[in-house]
Amino acid sequence: MQTIPLEDFTLQIAFARAKLGDLKDSSGTLIFDHALRVFLLLAETFAACDRAIDSEESEMLSAALFHDLLEDTDASREEIIRHSSQNTLRYVEELTITFEGKTIPAAVQSVQEISEPAFLVKLADIHDNCTKSRFLAREGGENFFLGFFQPLIEEYQRIVTMRLGGCASYKAEAERLARGIDESAERMRAVVHCLWKN
Repeated sequence: MQTIPLEDFTLQIAFARAKLGDLKDSSGTLIFDHALRVFLLLAETFAACDRAIDSEESEMLSAALFHDLLEDTDASREEIIRHSSQNTLRYVEELTITFEGKTIPAAVQSVQEISEPAFLVKLADIHDNCTKSRFLAREGGENFFLGFFQPLIEEYQRIVTMRLGGCASYKAEAERLARGIDESAERMRAVVHCLWKN
């Protein structure tokens, strides 16, 4: 198993923390905590698949940390390049999705067309989102889950299934993350069933 040199990402982690600060997402989770989990999940996936960490993998790991910066902060494209590379910026741009005024299928349509490196980061992002349960206990949690979260995850699962066959360079990693998404989504549905369906 490969060892991932996490200490090589100290500056990127600090930059993501500085930009994301105490921002929280709709589940009440700190967005920086989410970014760090996506980064660690991708690093763990590379290690489990015996993937050497070269420049492309390093750029993907940086994109995992930065994937919400353009969407949620005042981080500039120049800052992202300065803290990583032009390729990292390209991946982050590919991963930036807006739901404003769009249906869920329209909003996530771009995932079908993004590059394979960005797709792998997106799989780690979806996987982590499938483990969030904090919103289930909050007021209105059932409506949020049934009206937005579950349809979103189901649409992502549909697109992931379509995309997997086209993965070439990172097929083992993509399949591993896709299995994790399916397992986490199923656990979340089971929790929801226990909370609201009895």
